Amino acid sequence: MGAERFAVVLPEGIRLDVDHRERFITLINPAGPIDIIGIGRIEGIGETIAVRLLSGGAKGFRCGQSSHGGLIEADGTIHLGLKNGLDLVVRFQGEAIDDGTSENGCSGQCGLDCEERA
Repeated sequence: MGAERFAVVLPEGIRLDVDHRERFITLINPAGPIDIIGIGRIEGIGETIAVRLLSGGAKGFRCGQSSHGGLIEADGTIHLGLKNGLDLVVRFQGEAIDDGTSENGCSGQCGLDCEERA
């Protein structure tokens, strides 16, 4: 992988991977379904995802089995609501830069305390 991908384990064992270069997230649910969410790609593995096209290029989505849902803005910003009530916003700000400084690491790019995937 690379410096543009990060992962964090959320409550209830849900793993969130953030890919800054490709501008999407992957949710790996402990019950099995995997959800790939981004402006250019919305896909469920092990579950169906209903997608609504909204004005201005935005998309709404609802995952069938895991009950996650949310909105993807036209610029790629993802507003995610998990079944357990946790709401997250993932913003992608330009291309990821890896020059070794902390503000260019995961916390500087996505505001989460997470670990870089190698």
